[in-house]
Amino acid sequence: MSNPAPAEPPPPPQPQQPSQDSNRSLQLVINVFLLVMVLLLVAGLLIYVIWRHPSLATPIATAVAVIGVILTPLIAILKR
Repeated sequence: MSNPAPAEPPPPPQPQQPSQDSNRSLQLVINVFLLVMVLLLVAGLLIYVIWRHPSLATPIATAVAVIGVILTPLIAILKR
């Protein structure tokens, strides 16, 4: 009788790849953080402009109100 073939050694362990869910949640956190930073920058810029040029307060407030009225239904539609 012949000797049985020696068993192959087990393959080396593969490094675990992060799951796509954790990648997506990390991307979401980064995107929300960047959005908040941009909004804070824009708000700070508007506050500075209004402080330096008080006559622009009414037109800027009107523009912000119009943008809010336009974005509110769009956000409601996108949440569906």
